[in-house]
Amino acid sequence: MRDAILSRVSTRTFNKQQLSGKDIQKIEAILEEYKSIKGPFDHVFKFNFRLNDSKSPESRKVGTYGVLRHVPGFIGGICENELKSLVDYGYIFERVILELTKEEYDTCWIGGTFKRKDFEKKLKENEIIPAISPVGFRALKRTMIERFVRNSAESDNRKIFDEMFKDYNTLEPLNDTFENPIMQCLDLVRKGPSASNKQPWRAYLDNDIIHFYLKRTQRYPSDSFPYDIQALDIGIAISNFTVGLEYFDFEYTYFHNDKANKIDFNDYVISIKIKK
Repeated sequence: MRDAILSRVSTRTFNKQQLSGKDIQKIEAILEEYKSIKGPFDHVFKFNFRLNDSKSPESRKVGTYGVLRHVPGFIGGICENELKSLVDYGYIFERVILELTKEEYDTCWIGGTFKRKDFEKKLKENEIIPAISPVGFRALKRTMIERFVRNSAESDNRKIFDEMFKDYNTLEPLNDTFENPIMQCLDLVRKGPSASNKQPWRAYLDNDIIHFYLKRTQRYPSDSFPYDIQALDIGIAISNFTVGLEYFDFEYTYFHNDKANKIDFNDYVISIKIKK
């Protein structure tokens, strides 16, 4: 799964190849596997697959304001509209997307640019579909709209390592010595996707503990946006970090630090104790 983080590229333009019956079985098997996987805050989710057409009652075209082209199918799920549930959704949905990447399907996190009424069934109060992803096969060339979206978000640019990862006690930047496995795990966080590429995750090293914080982007998203989209981003960050820990055979546990340091412009989220 670590290799999937390193190789995955968000895809908005798909070729016109439809998903075969075997493809659909693979996708649905992955979704079935992850319906019992818990996030850091113990939420579980049921993700659904839907063909992107209008030829049968089970299928429906999903509007994406022209951002996506020739999408054969979508996956998505429902969560409660509160921070811990959103964090867990980001964590588990990222794992699902990485599993699809391993199977050579192309995907893209879509949080703010799809018409939710086209995807959602009747939701309970305080439920939301925070993000979906197309699933298919990448086209050889990107459309002008895709190039515009990627350039606007500076999708290929990442904040420098020492801006995001620091010592918990001194707040001094960590040395990105990549011989150290923990630094490699943190670099997997840096390579993860985030809404509009804002990269709001921050992680602080405290001996054998990593404390995750969320540095919110001012005035983003707008007040009218229906949920805390950057909570998904911190879930993605935690997911990628733990993929790294698993790659290096570290055991780890989550815990909430009731006495977490207050750090300017950072909201504490969760801590991970690493067992060496």
